[in-house]
Amino acid sequence: MISFRQYISRTTRINELAHLSDYLNKKGNTFLDELLSRKVVCNLKIDQAAFAVGNVDGEVKYFGREGRVEITPFRRQGADLYEEIIKHLQTRNLEHIPRGVVAFLEFFDERLPTLIQYTQKPKNGLIVSYLKKDGKILPPDHPLNEKIADLLAVSPPPVLFAGKLDSKQKDKLTDYANTPAEELSRKYSGKNFVQFVLSLFVPPAKMKYLMTDNLEGLVFYFDNGKKIDMAKITDPSFTEGIKEKGNKDDRFHSDLMAAIYKKLSEHSSKALKKNPSSFVDFVYDMTQEYLKDSDVKKLAKYESQVTANRFARLTFGL
Repeated sequence: MISFRQYISRTTRINELAHLSDYLNKKGNTFLDELLSRKVVCNLKIDQAAFAVGNVDGEVKYFGREGRVEITPFRRQGADLYEEIIKHLQTRNLEHIPRGVVAFLEFFDERLPTLIQYTQKPKNGLIVSYLKKDGKILPPDHPLNEKIADLLAVSPPPVLFAGKLDSKQKDKLTDYANTPAEELSRKYSGKNFVQFVLSLFVPPAKMKYLMTDNLEGLVFYFDNGKKIDMAKITDPSFTEGIKEKGNKDDRFHSDLMAAIYKKLSEHSSKALKKNPSSFVDFVYDMTQEYLKDSDVKKLAKYESQVTANRFARLTFGL
């Protein structure tokens, strides 16, 4: 039996970005060659947190989780993770975002435990990955990306390359896609992956702060004039690091649920006796009761994963 959290995760998951080798395995070398012969735009894949802002039916809306979850005023009452970037964006003329345009960004925050550490942040802690217009992906080199980045006062997409790949670049990417999984880590992990990326493309000077000793991967946009296919290549060691982090997160949530739900009725009754003036106050008071009485010592081993000041009682109106 799977946990409720795993069930929710599976049923709400969007289609994940395909790996370049997936195209090879499912459609063969001929299709892969056709893909690599198109106009190609390549973005550096950033290891931070997904965030989106856009004009949806004439209304400015914010989203987390790559556009899957809207950040409503009620959600913001419970978590202040996005507050600084939303405060910044609210100083911009967001009504000038064209109707139907959603900007997908990565935001940098010291409270987020990431595997890659960058030497500096992008402009105002945000960098555009790509845009969607009326549900269709616009490649990162589309002129509207720069206009939206200027409007939001954030960094434009981290484009490593835009144009036609030469034969050497295509051969190297084909070799990567053809490498068996059991050999991938040995051949392309860590510094080997960085060297591989640098053998493909020369990073623009303005992107040097994003080029570290470790890279998550690259995202490719293949444009045939009618539609855009996207694919990624990643450092195998980074993928393994994410899996290990996910396993720790699952164990953390399992232990947390066990600690909290044992005495749900008792703690909610104690909180209600304090006559909370709002639902937010009730949740706050109930949390205090949990902490007083729950066996939280077993959660101490997860201390490094808990981000300081991530949750707070906020005061803006609903």
